[in-house]
Amino acid sequence: MFDYIKQSLNQIYTSREAQQLAVRVLQHVTGLSQAAVLTCKDTILSEHQHKEIADIVRRLQKNEPIAYVLGETTFYGLPFSVNSHTLIPRPETEELVDWIVRNHKNDNPRILDIGTGSGCIAVALAKNIAGSKVFAMDISAEALEIAKKNADINNVEIEFIQADIFDLRFAICDLRLATCDLRDFDIIVSNPPYVCEREKADMQDNVLLYEPHRALFVPDDEPLKFYRAIADFASLSACLYFEINRAFGQEICAMLREMGFSDIELRKDDYGNDRMIKVWNTKKP
Repeated sequence: MFDYIKQSLNQIYTSREAQQLAVRVLQHVTGLSQAAVLTCKDTILSEHQHKEIADIVRRLQKNEPIAYVLGETTFYGLPFSVNSHTLIPRPETEELVDWIVRNHKNDNPRILDIGTGSGCIAVALAKNIAGSKVFAMDISAEALEIAKKNADINNVEIEFIQADIFDLRFAICDLRLATCDLRDFDIIVSNPPYVCEREKADMQDNVLLYEPHRALFVPDDEPLKFYRAIADFASLSACLYFEINRAFGQEICAMLREMGFSDIELRKDDYGNDRMIKVWNTKKP
């Protein structure tokens, strides 16, 4: 079956990608380790397993992301469930999480993750910052269901809030999940929608056709709308972290300075792209 999977995907993926996918599919279906899959390629499978593999291959041939096909992925070394209501966690978001963990490992912070999606940021922070109290917000009820499942999978406690980014003050107060005094959040983090509509033409089908557009795109004439709304909400918090569109790093920093923020750091990801912003000292009340 290893060769069948690889050959079936060779016309869509590179040989290396097809091999990696073949290994991952067989691991998922059989429960074997990667080493076992590679050394026992001729393992006898049941009729049900043959059918499951064939179904998976058909979906992969349509460019559907492997994470959605299998319903699972890993992020920051942790297992996560994902579906079409949530973005698939990216390596650059792991870099953002790692930055926060390194800076606040011993702070016992109260953290708010805005636009949590699969919950990958909130769960990873709750798992890796002992003594933290984590809140996670999203407008999508379907995404929150997945985020709650991921909190359970990883055995962490998170308070979930269904709310619109543009009505955050009211949502927090009405739900009484946190005090209306915004200074009670030590960290506010967000990986909001930041891909401009005009960028769709350059995107691959496995993203454009399958990942939720509401979590991806912003209007071309308002590329910073989410950052501005969140920064306004976070104006009394101790520390603010953003994942950003690489094309707007300087613009977002300028916007934050205009809003009265100070000590702003723009950081590149491992590929050399402007990708993260940290605001250590936000404006005072």
